[in-house]
Amino acid sequence: MSSSLRFSFFSSLIFYMFLFYSTNASNISYTPSKLAVDFCNEAQHPQNCLIALKADPQISNVSNYLHLSSIILNLAIANTTLNRNYMEDVAQRKESKSDYVNILNFCIQEYDGANLSFISALMELKSGDGLASYDAKKASDGGYDCYTQFKMVKYPIPPEIKKFVNDLYFFSLLGFDAVNKVGST
Repeated sequence: MSSSLRFSFFSSLIFYMFLFYSTNASNISYTPSKLAVDFCNEAQHPQNCLIALKADPQISNVSNYLHLSSIILNLAIANTTLNRNYMEDVAQRKESKSDYVNILNFCIQEYDGANLSFISALMELKSGDGLASYDAKKASDGGYDCYTQFKMVKYPIPPEIKKFVNDLYFFSLLGFDAVNKVGST
């Protein structure tokens, strides 16, 4: 199996797992720990926070912000990869010279950068060098730049791109908030 085929298969697997968990969160038996519930209650979007966190079986055992931050950053990586791969699939099906494909290709690069920021945040979280919150927050720049690119060329922003940008902001903010609490519990 070629590496691109393996990557595509793995990406699709992540996509369907995330899709299943995010759409069936009420059916999941993972009950968030008190720390996770308290964290989500303080979040900008408490219900969305709880729904997202219920997708990870480790959420029941979270007892400190280091572990919670790790879960959130891993969910952010999975979601950003999922959305990036969706854009790539759409771009490959469209006419290669279209403005839409050019914008999608730009967005794909921005989402690659966002993923690298989340990965860096996760690595920095484990090393304890204090830069994890910066990288978690920096990841949202990819969504902003993608959105701005559509606006600059006056191309209508598709609903799925708006959702992807919102997802990126959401996970970036959650990651930033959780990382900033590391050491407090």
